[in-house]
Amino acid sequence: MMKLALLLAAVTLRSMSSFTSNISRPIRTSNHILSSADSPSSPPITSFLSVELREASIITKEPAGVYLSSNDKNYYVTQLLGPFRINRDGGLGISLEELSSRPTDDLGIVIVNNISGNARNSGLRDNDVITMVEWSTQDVRRLEGKNYDSTIAALTTPLDDSASSVSLYVKRIKKRPTVMTTLVYSDGTPERTIKLFSGENLRRALLVRGIKLNDALARRFDSGGTGDCGAEGTCATCAVSIMAGESLLSERGVQESQIFESNPRWRMSCKCIVGINGKEGDLRILVNPRQQK
Repeated sequence: MMKLALLLAAVTLRSMSSFTSNISRPIRTSNHILSSADSPSSPPITSFLSVELREASIITKEPAGVYLSSNDKNYYVTQLLGPFRINRDGGLGISLEELSSRPTDDLGIVIVNNISGNARNSGLRDNDVITMVEWSTQDVRRLEGKNYDSTIAALTTPLDDSASSVSLYVKRIKKRPTVMTTLVYSDGTPERTIKLFSGENLRRALLVRGIKLNDALARRFDSGGTGDCGAEGTCATCAVSIMAGESLLSERGVQESQIFESNPRWRMSCKCIVGINGKEGDLRILVNPRQQK
C-alpha cells in the first residue's frame, strides 16, 4: 500500500520586483504518484481532489498535450473558466496544494486550497486547478497538468516585472447533478430506480441502461424492424407518462403538446432532457403507458 507523505510547511514566496507574490505552500502530498501517463499501458497520475469529493482526478497525455480529466462518471471537468484578474500589489493571496506529482518530469496536479487578500473577490474557488496564467498578450503560460514548481514559476516570474496584475484561467472538477428516476410498469414488472445525469436525453439514457422503451408500434417507423424509430419525435412510440418530477425535464414543444393533447402527462422521451439547467431531484415515470390503456 502506497504510503501517504505529507510535507508540512508554510512558505511565502516573493518575486524579484517590489510586488509580493504571497503564494503559500502549506501542504504538499506525494500520495497516489504512479509511474507514467505517457502511454495507455501505463497508469496515469491520480489523486484525491479533496476530502469532500473523494473521487480521483487524473492527468492524461494526448497528442495535443496534457489534460486534466476525471476517471469517475460521477464527476466532470469544466471547460476553461476565466479570466480571473488579480492585482499583484500586496500579494496575490493564493494558497496552493500539490496533490500529486512525478519525480521524473514536471507533471502534477495542483489546486487552489485557500483564497485571501487580492484573490478574495476574483472569482477563484477552492479546488480550482490553474491551467493558464496570462501576464500580457505576449506572456501566456499553459499550466494544465503541471506540478507545483512549474505553477509557482509561472505565477512569480512575468517577463515584464512591472506588471501590476495577472489573469488566471482555471478548470474545475464538479460533481454531475443527478436525477433519481423510478420506473413504473403496468404489466407487473417490479419498480426500478436508476440514476440519470443532468443533461442526458431520457430516451437514450434509458436505452443504454437496458430499459425496453419503444413498443411494437415503432417497427412501422423504421427500416430495420428493431422497434427503434430513430428519435425523430414523430411516432410517439417512446412515450412515457410523467407521474412526478416533470419540472426536472425540458419543456415540451408545440408538436409534442399537439400529439399528446388527450394525454397531458405523456412525454416523448426522445425529446426530453433530464435535469434541465443542472436541476436535481426525483423523477417517477410510467414506462410504455399504452399497455395500461
